[in-house]
Amino acid sequence: MSSNTTQTRTIREAKKKKQGRKRKNKMVNHGTSLPAEELFKVVDAE
Repeated sequence: MSSNTTQTRTIREAKKKKQGRKRKNKMVNHGTSLPAEELFKVVDAE
């Protein structure tokens, strides 16, 4: 049988995954807007 600490750690890990921590951190670090190349791309205007 697992110790209380092991059970607690497992539960906490699952909680973090459920809350989408990785996704949220990625959004904070990289943002959700398009890259500059995409925003300021030159389109042929004939």
